[in-house]
Amino acid sequence: MTAQGLRFTDFHSSGNVCSPTRAGLLTGRYQQLAGIPSVINADPKVAAHFFGLGRNETTFAECLKETGYTTGIFGKWHLGYDVYFNPMEHGFDEFRGYVSGNVDYQSHYDRMEKFDWWNGRQLKDQPGYVTRLITKNAIDFIERNKTRPFCLYVAHQAVHSPWQGPLDSAIRGPAGRKDLIKGKNNRKTLAEMLGALDEGVGEILSTIEKCGIADQTLVLFFSDNGPVVRQARCEVAKGVTTKVEIVFPRSPGGHPGSNQANKPMHWRSVWTSCQPCCRLPATTHRLTWRWIAVICPRSCSAISRSRTGVCSGMAGPCVMAI
Repeated sequence: MTAQGLRFTDFHSSGNVCSPTRAGLLTGRYQQLAGIPSVINADPKVAAHFFGLGRNETTFAECLKETGYTTGIFGKWHLGYDVYFNPMEHGFDEFRGYVSGNVDYQSHYDRMEKFDWWNGRQLKDQPGYVTRLITKNAIDFIERNKTRPFCLYVAHQAVHSPWQGPLDSAIRGPAGRKDLIKGKNNRKTLAEMLGALDEGVGEILSTIEKCGIADQTLVLFFSDNGPVVRQARCEVAKGVTTKVEIVFPRSPGGHPGSNQANKPMHWRSVWTSCQPCCRLPATTHRLTWRWIAVICPRSCSAISRSRTGVCSGMAGPCVMAI
């Protein structure tokens, strides 16, 4: 992806932990203004467990839906535990995933041993490894909506605790094996987790190609707030202010000149650039930018992919990944 596109090496997130950055992503506002200044805690004994993204906030999903886009989110929400804050209340037509900060990759229980896998507004299990389930649901969404404009928000958990590869057993829930808990320094497990994520992103891109909509699809791939553990390419980790990269892959004709840009950019800069691609009209919403993305929360760098069909003013599919 990077070799085919334009990479921004001085791209900045608005926060260094999960909930605030996602609030900023969805609303286009600084997270403090959106009412999410810190992490929403999984523990109901903590006051920070009970707040979430208010319905008075306008998300990019709502704005896109108003102009005819079908919207979906698969994976991590982390913007409120109560169903009142559910993604379905914020402009998404479909939601399969979890509302906590992380879940067991196999059993789908959060760190408070509460089952957390949703289908819309209802708790409903979907057996499988979280990373692969997110990919599976994203591909299904693309295939069902390939003939219409869509907004797909792919919010991956990997690479985030608990440390579990695709073949590892559950460590939470009724059948959880606490004796199998691994530390974050288990490089083999981290490699397996990252491998599953990498494969999934490749499958999503391949699906876009197979559906014949690559020239009408804009894909952004980036980190929300940096890696959980310190990795070779990163000087700091989650919870510490740092910077990530974002890449806009090639158009059919390619990008002229260098594929790297060193000027500072921020999430709101992305919206400024992407708004015309989605043919969104001028709005009175407090939203300062709207866009579509696939988010890989724990990657050191961030990549994004675009095609000129959209940039020429065609309303078409969009995929966002974190």
